[in-house]
Amino acid sequence: MMGLEDCSPSLRAKKLRWRAMAERYQASLAAKRRGSFSRADWLEILEVHDHRCAWCLRKAERLEADHVIALGRGGEHEPSNIVPACVRCNRSKKDRVVFYMLEVA
Repeated sequence: MMGLEDCSPSLRAKKLRWRAMAERYQASLAAKRRGSFSRADWLEILEVHDHRCAWCLRKAERLEADHVIALGRGGEHEPSNIVPACVRCNRSKKDRVVFYMLEVA
């Protein structure tokens, strides 16, 4: 198997992106193992946010638990790092930092 130094620049960039993605995935798995988040925590979070999306502030029929700091970026799977998000906002945020969502919303 070719090492990174033996690859073309475009292949090297692809391999580095893949490696970073794999590292974020492993970090998210580790965070899930570390954290604790119960249904009671989720219901309390919904109540605090008045059953609204934390990003666009709209009431939505379906809200998802969104990690403010993505698990793949070192965030914890703890109630203090989780907010309700509508499907649209949660999908557009992906693993970006919070400041991105504040500009979009």
